[in-house]
Amino acid sequence: MSAQVRTDGPIIVGMGFDATYAKHAGVTIASVVKETRSAPVEFVIVHEGVGAALQKQVEACGRGAKFTWFEISNSRLLKFPGIDHISRATFFRFALTEILPAECQRVIYLDCDLIVLRDLGGMWRHDLQGAPIAAVDDPGVDPASFRTLWDLPTDTRGYFNAGVLVLDIARIRAEGIFDSAVAVLESQWDKIKWLDQDALNVVLWGRWSKLDVVWNMQTCMYRPYDGQQMFVPLATHRRPAIMHYSGYRKPWVRKNYHPHSGLYYNYLGRTPFKGEIIRESGISHARIAAWRVRSACRLLLASP
Repeated sequence: MSAQVRTDGPIIVGMGFDATYAKHAGVTIASVVKETRSAPVEFVIVHEGVGAALQKQVEACGRGAKFTWFEISNSRLLKFPGIDHISRATFFRFALTEILPAECQRVIYLDCDLIVLRDLGGMWRHDLQGAPIAAVDDPGVDPASFRTLWDLPTDTRGYFNAGVLVLDIARIRAEGIFDSAVAVLESQWDKIKWLDQDALNVVLWGRWSKLDVVWNMQTCMYRPYDGQQMFVPLATHRRPAIMHYSGYRKPWVRKNYHPHSGLYYNYLGRTPFKGEIIRESGISHARIAAWRVRSACRLLLASP
């Protein structure tokens, strides 16, 4: 563990979302607070259009945690569009270097379409071994094809998913890593497919530390979609520490079944958004109950 980075204080969790995703972010927050007992949790949220009333509802999902809200104002980030199921809020993570105090050295970044099932302390203390970030492979992206497209050197670490990251924010700030990623987006937009994730992989190619796959169990590890081939070994027999509903198979979308949809509803009940989300989804209570039983059985059969 680097002597320069302290991990004995509160766990800092960075998130970025807009008003549309605030309810689902609340479910993520509820799961973090329920499962993380090793240290206090502080949420730093970069947002767009989340008014004061909605902020209070989101904070109610994480009672006992500290919340700091920053309205996005960076014009470089606001000019980028989202795609399909990914909103432009995905770029808000790049504002963390601007808003976090200089004494903040480490941050866990979480997307808003995931559920935390284990104390984040284990990931918080991960030894970065000199790398600016730690992450998990994205099995839906062929690293060889990505390397060829961007003319990158051969490296065994491959391509990572940016939905769950441990960030050495002090080093990222000092080296201008996020600025470099934004510059890639600005200059090479025609080559970009997965938005900020592609840009981060270009800038940090061969310079990231691998987390255990359980910290970002992605949808395509369970159910390949759109004909995607898996480019790393699957880990569906493992018990997830974080279940990431990546891709379009969100548990709140009626026709898009996910093998672990039930986990989302376990934590939705700990938020003030339960009735609203269930009504909007049109998913029956009986189906949700069945999903929760299936998820419980899958967890019982999974290995650590």
